Amino acid sequence: MLCVCARAECRWRMCLLEHPSPANFYVSCWQSNRSAAPLLLLRSFLFLFSTCVVLASIAVPLTLNSLHFGHWFIYLTHWGFLLIVLTTGFGTAVSAYAFYKKPIDATFGLPWYVKTYWILYNITIPVSFLITVFYWGILKTSANTVNFAPNPVLDIMLHGVNSVVMLVELVCSAHPSRLMHVMQPLYFAGAYMLFSVIYFLAGGLDP
Repeated sequence: MLCVCARAECRWRMCLLEHPSPANFYVSCWQSNRSAAPLLLLRSFLFLFSTCVVLASIAVPLTLNSLHFGHWFIYLTHWGFLLIVLTTGFGTAVSAYAFYKKPIDATFGLPWYVKTYWILYNITIPVSFLITVFYWGILKTSANTVNFAPNPVLDIMLHGVNSVVMLVELVCSAHPSRLMHVMQPLYFAGAYMLFSVIYFLAGGLDP
């Protein structure tokens, strides 16, 4: 059975972003009805919360003079939380469209905004868990004397609650996760690595 499932997943068409039931993108797997309201409320809260954390991550270090604004963009943590804002934002938009306008039709394929949400979802979940595990498992336990947390509450929000937010999104979602979509977070990892190499070779430093 495992071989059959693996063979079914490892097909070229599984790289595509198509799914016959678009309702799975705005109806929770825990629902007994087809209303978009529960996920709309949940995603709206997650989006507003994530946006507030991102704004705080910019404002607090600037207030404490511990981080120049330009340095904000060099950290994977901040890239990861921007992804969370985008993912919850597009998820909210998908649910809002289905709730306020009409059920999403996939007769001619999934709409672009649903595909965008799906890609962001596929990237953001592993990146969020990676950030949490790497930060608490390696950076915080190393002998490095750099203070990565000018504000302890913000530290927990950026490196711990980020995974909680995406875990909630993961647990409540009903759309499929496909093995071939593993390439999407790998592309993101490659993009961040390329940025870091160019930044370093160009003489860029962290604080």
